[in-house]
Amino acid sequence: MNRITLMGALITSFILVQPTLVTGQGKELSDRAKTMDTNKDGLVQKNEAKGPLLSNFKDMDCDKNDGLDGVEISGFFTGAGCPKAAAVEPLFRVTLLGTGAPPPRAGRFGPATLIETDAGSFLFDAGRGATIRIFQLGGEHPLRSRPFFAKADKLFLTHLHSDHVVGIPDLWLSGRMFGRGTPLQVWGPEGTISLMTNLQATYAEDIRVRSRPGPAGRALAKANKVIAHDVGPGEVYNQNGVSIRAFMVDHRGHTNLKHTFGYRIDYAGRSVVLSGDTKYCECVIEAAAGADLVIHEVAAVSAQILKRVPFFKRLEINHTSPENVGKVFAAVKPKLGVFTHLVTYGVSPDEIIKRASKTYSGKMVVGSDLMRISVGKLVRVLDK
Repeated sequence: MNRITLMGALITSFILVQPTLVTGQGKELSDRAKTMDTNKDGLVQKNEAKGPLLSNFKDMDCDKNDGLDGVEISGFFTGAGCPKAAAVEPLFRVTLLGTGAPPPRAGRFGPATLIETDAGSFLFDAGRGATIRIFQLGGEHPLRSRPFFAKADKLFLTHLHSDHVVGIPDLWLSGRMFGRGTPLQVWGPEGTISLMTNLQATYAEDIRVRSRPGPAGRALAKANKVIAHDVGPGEVYNQNGVSIRAFMVDHRGHTNLKHTFGYRIDYAGRSVVLSGDTKYCECVIEAAAGADLVIHEVAAVSAQILKRVPFFKRLEINHTSPENVGKVFAAVKPKLGVFTHLVTYGVSPDEIIKRASKTYSGKMVVGSDLMRISVGKLVRVLDK
């Protein structure tokens, strides 16, 4: 068999296999949605990080959907595109690095969201395990992970609760070893400069013993630096077409927390809004006007657990119920609404969707760690 004949056979085999891959993908996602469960006492969600919780499955074909193929899930798309060409849109991708809360669950790391654009990458909060998730983006390979660490040099904090900042030392110090050659820049509410100044003092000995002479030492010294900014509401970043605006939210509850932000990120005519930690607040609706993607925190505790642990009632004071998140989505009408920072006890992801559906009938998904979302003309949940 000559080279041309062999190449033709390979191409034919590839084309014939493709429909099976698309069909199988839809079945796999459907099966994933059935794995959500709770254990008998309702305290821990089982299998909740295996895949996104999806609703309203229906098949889709290329001819009716501007060149996209595969499966439509609540109106957004997952999987490969159709063979016919489509215009290439600017990169605007969201990765949920951590969708958890204070409970140290292995399947849901602490709050952290990575946004990648053609103009740079931006990390929002650095909860427990954020650095591990970034390493996973490169397949846990020290070389393939380097581009992700190299770009993870801009961190924006919603507030200074420990579950949102406990991963900063790891991001800062491990990041310099695995690809970041620039100072770590940190923006956040009042207290951010103090936090980062004290972290530098805490790890001064580690920095000293790892210092070395020569060009390698000078590069490491650059990566050791921290540039921190205390910011208030308003635009806090505007470079190369990326605008990031902080807005005040309401996470005071029974505490005296004064400064808590959500963030709006605008790029290439598209926008993403992160609620940060907040109770139901019109401020999120106002800031998210016209947004393509809204990512909102959620809290829910079963009646059984509330009876056993009345203290958990406070969670509903500081956070937003599924029904109220649904109200936010209904007012904003994004292309996709996503639940993150799951402060949940005895309430499964299925139940979150069910409860939110009482107030919102649009497209929504319960986030999972390492879920990737592409933002463009369409908002698509991408395969892991």
